[in-house]
Amino acid sequence: MAKVSVIIPNYRHAPYLQERIDSVLAQTWRDFEIIILDDCSPDNSREVIERYRGNERITHIVYNEQNSGSTFVQWQKGFDLSQGEYIWIAESDDFAEPGFLAACVEQLDQDPACTLAYTESRLVDAESRPMKKRMKKAYSRGRECDIWDGEEFVVANMLRCNTIYNASMVVFRKSALPGDRSYTGFRLNGDWLFWVEIALQGRVAHINKALNNFRQHNVKVTRTTHRDGTALIELLRLYDILLARIALPRRTRWAVEGRIARHALRALRRIDDPARQREVSALWHQKYKHIRWRIVWYKLYRHLFLRPRFIH
Repeated sequence: MAKVSVIIPNYRHAPYLQERIDSVLAQTWRDFEIIILDDCSPDNSREVIERYRGNERITHIVYNEQNSGSTFVQWQKGFDLSQGEYIWIAESDDFAEPGFLAACVEQLDQDPACTLAYTESRLVDAESRPMKKRMKKAYSRGRECDIWDGEEFVVANMLRCNTIYNASMVVFRKSALPGDRSYTGFRLNGDWLFWVEIALQGRVAHINKALNNFRQHNVKVTRTTHRDGTALIELLRLYDILLARIALPRRTRWAVEGRIARHALRALRRIDDPARQREVSALWHQKYKHIRWRIVWYKLYRHLFLRPRFIH
């Protein structure tokens, strides 16, 4: 039985599939199986995938007859097929450096309480060229690898934004899979909830080295969900769950609410349809009846109470 199960969920990423699969096969850590899942792609993904049929490391190739409509449903299918102690969700449009898997497995192996290990990511364009843009990182303690208590990691990093922004940058313990599958009910933010649930079960290893390449291109769900308001509605539901899971002092909770409210009011401008924009705005104001005061409190809190890390 392989130590690591590598799940490659694909939907119409034919131009990137070969680089993705080859980067997995080129890992210096060799004890892994590969599970390829195609969600009824309308492009020539099947043709690319079939080139790898018969490879000794590929244990499953599964084609959906109908599109599932959910990345997270595909994840779950992969989890059910996986046999490894650890799982790596290698998104089909990304690719990894050869030492990625070895670096993550090392952290998980040396600490049984570590449920999740992840590296930093380098943003690349559709042609695999490095980009100047940078994503928000978790706070670093200046070491090659920062080890966090899970709840401390979530409070310091995951309440301000999803600092684990790409599934391809993570390897986690299969035993830490959330029993509650509510993350599958999200279209965009299910991964955010998923990582929080795993982190809260133990410790988190944050490897301060870019060993993952996160591709930016036009075939992404993110852009659509921001334009139609789905992202903001999901964010409202997500924070209901997160703030119920994490006990915070009242004034800190207000500051967190103020920070996300400020983000929401700015993001409303990205919704294309004015009627939809008004509808989403009304939902936020209904949830946070004193939304403007929450934002004012957040600004004061940053400056008056020792500038706590997680709300910057």
